Amino acid sequence: MITVLSKPQLVKEIEFRPLDVEAVKARLEASAIPWSIRHLAECSSTQDLAEEAALGGHGPGLVVSTDFQRTGRGRRGGTWTARPGSSLLVSILLQPPPALLPLTPLLAGIAVVQGIESSCGLRAELEWPNDVMAGGRKLAGILVQRPPGPTAVVGIGVNVRAAPSGLEDGARATCLNSELGRTVAREPLLAGILEAIAGGLQQAALSGPAWVRRAWLARTSMMGRRLAFEDGTTERVGTAQDLLEDGALVVRLDDGSPLRLVAGAVRHVRTDLPQS
Repeated sequence: MITVLSKPQLVKEIEFRPLDVEAVKARLEASAIPWSIRHLAECSSTQDLAEEAALGGHGPGLVVSTDFQRTGRGRRGGTWTARPGSSLLVSILLQPPPALLPLTPLLAGIAVVQGIESSCGLRAELEWPNDVMAGGRKLAGILVQRPPGPTAVVGIGVNVRAAPSGLEDGARATCLNSELGRTVAREPLLAGILEAIAGGLQQAALSGPAWVRRAWLARTSMMGRRLAFEDGTTERVGTAQDLLEDGALVVRLDDGSPLRLVAGAVRHVRTDLPQS
């Protein structure tokens, strides 16, 4: 078992090295998903390139990765700016069964935390709707887009060597190197995430949305915590109560009434509020 340092230590920066695609492929086990990795030293946005491929008829399993993207983005048009080689930046084409397609963001989050843990030993947590956290700071983000047809474009950005700039709403960020106090390679990280995606889709196809809900809840500490969220143009406060099988978050408002939150209708969720 790998012991995670209780206090992050500074890690000496290493010289930038491009992602080694062959090293990733060598780590991938046989999978029901035929992975095809296209790596670019630089691009505008992996999400845009993957979406273009989907619209052009490319099937599931395409992985578009880059060492640096000029116009990376997060949810609702937020920016994602990272130094070359400092993050794992990928967009993946997936075709989950129709019943699971709306749960793709949750499935992706589960795979990211599992891939991080299997590749480098850090047990990260999930925050609804699409953040991966470590020590209360954002470690990774997930952006899922749905072009016409059955395909989902899953964008994943994991902070490896440094935290990105331009996070919305003043969110605080961290990176794997800081959390672990050592250098983390991107190749085993990507392989671990891809294997977790394939395994999660297989398990979810067998067991249905109930498995996705259980697996997501097992990797979050949100339930029972107070949070603030923007519902349209109004900021509201409540306590996270449950995750439904359709991916909605149930919040108990301060007046005691329950509210069902859908990710697309909520701009931002803050979970750093003091307990009442």
